Amino acid sequence: MPKLQRSQEEIIQAKTDILEKAAQLIVDIGYNDFTMRKLAEKLKITATTIYNYFKNKDDLFISLLIMGFSDLYADLVEAGKKGSSPAERLRAMIAAYTDFGLNNANFYNLMYAWHVPKYNTYAGTDLEPVARRQLEIAMKIPDIFLETIKAYARDFGQTMSDENAVFLLIHYWSQIHGFIAGCNNTNLSYIHRDPLSLKERHLTGIADKFRNDVIQTGNQGE
Repeated sequence: MPKLQRSQEEIIQAKTDILEKAAQLIVDIGYNDFTMRKLAEKLKITATTIYNYFKNKDDLFISLLIMGFSDLYADLVEAGKKGSSPAERLRAMIAAYTDFGLNNANFYNLMYAWHVPKYNTYAGTDLEPVARRQLEIAMKIPDIFLETIKAYARDFGQTMSDENAVFLLIHYWSQIHGFIAGCNNTNLSYIHRDPLSLKERHLTGIADKFRNDVIQTGNQGE
């Protein structure tokens, strides 16, 4: 009998399952030791089956990053709908970003914590087009935050320069990322018995300090 053709939904689900297992395996053994054969063994399928969905290890890895950044961006967009003001939207987006990092540690580590191949690695190769797509999706994350930061400043009658908006994004992202990374790698557990219990206090502290920085920074650099 001829093999039944899989539906689009089944193909998407199969690719998703492969990518999720790949993220876990890369975290477990490292990117350099990761191979399609080892992934096939973990999935209990043949490597040939994986090649039906991905050209090679790099194609799979870029697809993995695209999946992670796409999911995070969707979470941020949804969170941004919850607030009636830029301040509320920003607070909701920061919370959504934090929750994504804590609840999807494997993906988050590959996206933001680990030194792994990104767009520049594939520039000039046959994978540059798909790598460029990954970069474009990844850059939507800072862009949506920058838009919200500037809207926040306008609520206070401030006109914030691009340079100051980028500074605030980097300054506060470093704090948010530090908390996520410290929880994920358990380093914060040596300082506090339950660092996750500090999440809401941490986010509130960031929101309060951010308000003051926006007021002070808004008209600088004009």
